[in-house]
Parts: sequence; structure tokens; C-alpha cells
Amino acid sequence: MRVTYRSRDNKDYWEKRWSAIPADEPMENEDAYPLRYALMATGNAPKGWILEAGCGAGRLLRYYHALGAPIRGFDFIPSVVDKLKKADPSLDVTTGDICSLDYPDESFSHVLAFGLYHNLPPDMLGRALLETRRVLKPGGVLCASFRADNMTTRVTDWLRQRETKSAATPDRFHKLNLSEAEFRAALVSNGFTVDSMHYVVNMPVLYKFRFFRHATHKTFDEHKMRLEGCRLNLLGALLQSFLLKFAPSQYCNIYVALARRAKGPSED
Repeated sequence: MRVTYRSRDNKDYWEKRWSAIPADEPMENEDAYPLRYALMATGNAPKGWILEAGCGAGRLLRYYHALGAPIRGFDFIPSVVDKLKKADPSLDVTTGDICSLDYPDESFSHVLAFGLYHNLPPDMLGRALLETRRVLKPGGVLCASFRADNMTTRVTDWLRQRETKSAATPDRFHKLNLSEAEFRAALVSNGFTVDSMHYVVNMPVLYKFRFFRHATHKTFDEHKMRLEGCRLNLLGALLQSFLLKFAPSQYCNIYVALARRAKGPSED
């Protein structure tokens, strides 16, 4: 377990980030993170209610809503929720706290939680997973990502520190990083059975270098990146494929788990 610190706290980071972009359009690229893994969990014709926990600017929420799937979403940043409601008043989206959800027990068949749990300090992670389990139906599916504690994220954090060149020592919680074994153990100890674990690159370290980006992505545009995924040029894509093939656990920057709500002692 490793904690990433910055000079600005986690909530300030997300308020600034979401204020800088418009509400997402429905995501288009079904082969890109996170939609690829969400569809592994829900299928193309979802049955039963879906909860997107930490929906952010709404790319998945709006994708499933456009399909006509029953989906609700929440985020802890009120301004991004307001932005989504203005973009599409028919969306079922609200401000919420993953550690204290306003939904009855066993409300959802699926919970999608991308980029959520690693934004919690270590002492809140267990509570969040237990609350997630509470709102899932027995056998319900959780599809969740977590920031990896590996070579790539350590290099990324080092590059970030160099870019900011802040004289102040970063001392505010930013993100939690776990090894694959730690992420798996957190899920199992809080009532889940892990079906599969995937090594995923949602923000390639190569994408941070303009040289490796696709011609249409040379100028960084987060709104476009969230719609299309991080597109690399041929050289970048070949290098990424090589690194993922020979060092997947070290080159990925997140793990994505597909897990099910396990039966409790009283549910047998």
C-alpha cells in the first residue's frame, strides 16, 4: 500500500478538474476503458438496475441512459452533478457519498465504480466496499478499478512532482495505490468473490509525451480523450502493446476487478 500526496487535497483536485470540462457525451469507443470493462459486467442489454458510483462528468451514465438501461449515478462533487442535470434533465443523478448511500439494501444488479475507491484514504476503503455490497443484490456484479502500486504509477507521480516544481512538500492525501494482491484482499475481506482481474492502461504514461500521441490528439483535450479514449500513434501503440505483453503488472496503471457479492453467513 502506498499513498500519493499532493499540495492540494483530493476534493479540491476533482472540483478543479470537473469545472474545466463540459458534461460528457455518451462514450463512443466500446473497446476503450472504462466502457469495455463495464460491458463485460453488464452485457450489451443490461437487466436490472445499474448504479454508477462516482459518475464524474457522465460518459458511462449517459451511454447506458441512451441505451434505455435503468441506471442511476452519483458523485461527491455537486458542481459536476449540476452540470449533468443541465445537460440532460432526464438523467437520474445526484450528489452522494460511497460510505453512506441513500439506497435501500439490494437495490442494484450491477455497480460500476471506476476511479472511485482509490480516492479514499485507507481507513475509509473497507466502509465503502461494505456499503457497496449492501446495495448490491445477492450475486450482483461489481466492476471496479483501483490505482496500481507499481513502476508506472511511481514514475507518473515522480513526473508530476517535477512538473509542479512546488517548493512546498506535498502533504495532502491525493490517491491510494494498492498492489494486485492488496486490492483482491480488500474485495474478499469485505464480502466479494473476485471473478477476474485485468491489467489496464487508462492513461498511458506514453500519452503524457506528445510524440507518442495520435495526430488527432496532439493537443491535450480531456473532453475528447474521455469520449474517444487515449489514442496513441502507431509507434506509441506498438510500444504499449510490447510493454503490456511482457510486463503487464508493471506497465498498467490500474487494475479492474469483476467481482460478485458473496453470500453472508445468514444467506445460506
